[in-house]
Amino acid sequence: MAPVVTSLQGDNVLVEWLQPYLGGDDLLVEYNIFIRGKDNGLYNELTYCNGQDSLIKMNKECYIPMSRLWASPFNLL
Repeated sequence: MAPVVTSLQGDNVLVEWLQPYLGGDDLLVEYNIFIRGKDNGLYNELTYCNGQDSLIKMNKECYIPMSRLWASPFNLL
């Protein structure tokens, strides 16, 4: 798993990661980005951090509004 860095950027959380090593002719199709909720469950946030989005894949980062992380299923308030 590639290292992940998060930082607060105004009212958003910036999630950044490094591309994992792909040996040979392997092609990166998508990232699966999971966020741990307050209940310890792992959840995808597909509205703001969809690892299939070409811009998110290329930049290896996404911005998630804090208000989204305060809401269900994350409940990180």
